[in-house]
Amino acid sequence: MTEILSSGPAVLLADEMGLGKTLQCIAAAVMLDCEEVLVVCPPTLRHVWQDELLKWFGIMANVPDSKKPEIMPGWNIIAYSTIWRESHDDFRCRKWDMAICDEAHALKSWKLPRGKPDSKAATAFFEEVAPHSERVIFSTGTPMPNRPVELWPMLSVLLPDDHQINRRWNYTRRYCSSCDGRWGSKEDGSSNIPELREKLLPVTVRRLKKAVLTELPDKVIKVIELPPTKDVKVALDYESGEIEATKESIEKIRSRIAVAKETGSIKEFQSAQKKLKEYGDLAFSQLAAMRNRLSIPKATVVAEYLRLLLNGGVNKVVVGYYHSGHGDALAEKLKAFGVLRIDGKTPMKDRGRIVAEFQEGSPRVFLAQSKAASSGLTLTAASNIVISETTYVPADLSQMLSRCHRIGQKDCVIAHLLCIEDSPDSLIFKSLAKKIEVIRGVIDGVKVGAKRKMTWLGKGVDPAKLCVKLGNADHRWIHAEMYRLHRLTVDGGPNDGKGFSSSLAGRAQHLALMRHPTRIQYADMLLLLCRVSGQVDGGIPAQLVAEINSLAIDQLSLG
Repeated sequence: MTEILSSGPAVLLADEMGLGKTLQCIAAAVMLDCEEVLVVCPPTLRHVWQDELLKWFGIMANVPDSKKPEIMPGWNIIAYSTIWRESHDDFRCRKWDMAICDEAHALKSWKLPRGKPDSKAATAFFEEVAPHSERVIFSTGTPMPNRPVELWPMLSVLLPDDHQINRRWNYTRRYCSSCDGRWGSKEDGSSNIPELREKLLPVTVRRLKKAVLTELPDKVIKVIELPPTKDVKVALDYESGEIEATKESIEKIRSRIAVAKETGSIKEFQSAQKKLKEYGDLAFSQLAAMRNRLSIPKATVVAEYLRLLLNGGVNKVVVGYYHSGHGDALAEKLKAFGVLRIDGKTPMKDRGRIVAEFQEGSPRVFLAQSKAASSGLTLTAASNIVISETTYVPADLSQMLSRCHRIGQKDCVIAHLLCIEDSPDSLIFKSLAKKIEVIRGVIDGVKVGAKRKMTWLGKGVDPAKLCVKLGNADHRWIHAEMYRLHRLTVDGGPNDGKGFSSSLAGRAQHLALMRHPTRIQYADMLLLLCRVSGQVDGGIPAQLVAEINSLAIDQLSLG
């Protein structure tokens, strides 16, 4: 990192969460003999920085009062929420040897398209603090929370001489699939990802936990489908009709846009685009209203799942949620286990005490609201984290999971992502999956669109590993039973009692009718039979259950 700062104006420290970025930033500043240093961070982390400076280097840092701030020689630590205020003019205009931005993805909203309000903190930093700083460190484990356009503010400082980067329009046209023309423009896409990755590499330091902390236990992510209760079904049905009507209207408007493009009618196109935005905003608000309405009845299902965990041998658990009402309901239903909570109402001065009590005390449940407690907290006393509600932002999910999976963790971390059947949860998870793929392409160099291994049952069983454990006799039994179930069912495929998704039913039918399946396809069939084990003639043979259990995260009991 110091090598990059010795030859350039800035560096992006993008190590995964929990690898000690705070200490690395301090060490870099000390090694480069920086005396006047400004740290800008979320309000909750100001005293964390102050403690780390004193603990490791004996440096007394100034954490000014937010209302009457006084600048002091040496290290000064201020919050994003106050940097733009008139009372902080001296901090913005002073010459700094180094400026450090912790959780730098908070600065993504700068020079947004017309009509969208810029973040005041981002404007203050990029237009005043950065020009007055000799060196800049951007520190974040999630530099691209959603899409490539959010990287541009940092890249404009990291690569000021690159003509494809230093102007926003050039950047969005090249890397965000943006094109200004007669049909308008959008900046929420992605393009030329490998090229963007190559430009980012020379100014970025990124290390993953699996490469640095070889002794850190694994992290396993499971998506758990929960059955809807009567109250959940009522909440889902309440606005589903309005949402379906809105979706139909959106499809009609898209047809108008297509016709307008074919006929070259700019006026009609602009009118349809305006309508599409209105209905898009309406659909989003309807979906948000449904999620809000669902949050309290969903808490009953989530609480039952948590009771099963806590009564089944799990000592402590962290629960990530979004809606305040959902947190209130969980706190009430789980109070017998001892509940601690951090949300938007928790005073800053109390958060350290609450975390310490969970880490060292007897409470077994920690409720963490995603926007208030997703960064800067160490909750390694728990090795199970349950995400009962999440946002559309991959960074929020990554940050929350890293509260447990970080330095100090001794056990395998299991993340339970809870999804109510036929609810907006499935839409959110699909959106997150697409965004994570693009983010990993830019930040980690993972090929976008790369084929992913398929796993079934929510147990993490890879058919490619299972197939090598099956013999010819197993193949014959599996195929015969799959075909028998296919012939018995009216809809052309086996049924698990809850109803397969259409894609899963189609997969089952396709496999059942194959004449010469591959070894992996035989493994796929076996895992599908496990889904409908009650309909299998004589049940799944015990030796096959044993082979699956040897690869599974959770044990099956199908014999």
